[in-house]
Order: sequence, then C-alpha cells, then structure tokens
Amino acid sequence: MGKEKKAFKDTLFGKIVGKAGSVIADVPKIMGQLSTGNYIGAVATLAGNLESSKSPKAPALLNELVIQMEQIKLELAKVELEEFRVGEENVTSRWVADMSSDSWLSKNIRPIGMAWVLTMVTIIMIVSWYQVDTPDQVINMFGGIAASITGGYYVLRSIEKRNNNKYTK
Repeated sequence: MGKEKKAFKDTLFGKIVGKAGSVIADVPKIMGQLSTGNYIGAVATLAGNLESSKSPKAPALLNELVIQMEQIKLELAKVELEEFRVGEENVTSRWVADMSSDSWLSKNIRPIGMAWVLTMVTIIMIVSWYQVDTPDQVINMFGGIAASITGGYYVLRSIEKRNNNKYTK
C-alpha cells in the first residue's frame, strides 16, 4: 500500500506558503508552479518574494524556508545513501547465490570476467601503442565495465575468504 496523499495545506511547503500568504503577492503564481510540478521554481519564487517583501514577518519566514529546505536536502541525501547501500547488498547476495549454485559457469564467471578484462586491457594498450584512434566513449564504457568486474571479483573473493571455515578458526 502506498502512502496517503496529504492535503497541500498539511504539507511542509503548504504551511510555509500559508504563513507567507499575507506577506507576499505571488501566491497564485506559486500555486500554479506547484500544480505543474515546478517545485524548485515555486521555492525560488517564494524565496524571492520574501526577500523583496517589506513586511517584518518576511525575514523569519525566509529563514524558516531556508531551514526546511536544508532539512529536505538532508533527508534526500539519506534516502539516496540507503538506496545505494541496499543496491550493494543485493549485488553481493546475488554473487553469494552464484557461488552456492551447482553450475560450473556461475562459479567461474568471475575468473572468466577477470581474464576478459586483462585481455581487453592488453588489446587497448597494443592498439594505443600503434596510435589507432579509439573513441572516448568506448574507452569510458570499458573502464566502467573493467572497474565493476575487477572490484566485484576482489570484494566477493574477500567475503568468501572471511566466511570460509578455515579462516574463521
């Protein structure tokens, strides 16, 4: 089940706009930006109106808006970090499952991948020695693949050694 949708007046931004409604004149513009999904533009319009407002309430509201936006950025960073952590755990669990499989290929895919990476590095070195023009996109793509295979090989091998009974005695 998904989260229930809050009414705008109950959201953090809605509360700030509600408080600022008596101080700024562009509430309809802000509401229009919000309705089209332009949240960054709505925040920028609200901040600009609060900065140019002559009301004594404006500085406190602007300060509250800045604090709330920093808290939102912090929460987004936490969510992104958690997503990255979960993704890495999923990759590791897939590799562990491959190693417990009875398939020859699943057990040997990492060494085969390492051999492929070493072969490709050698080929790229020979090609560059003869000054053959290689597109940057190909080199960048290969670099990402090589980093993933090499990193995965050594990380998973370290986990296997740590979990192996002869190393835990």
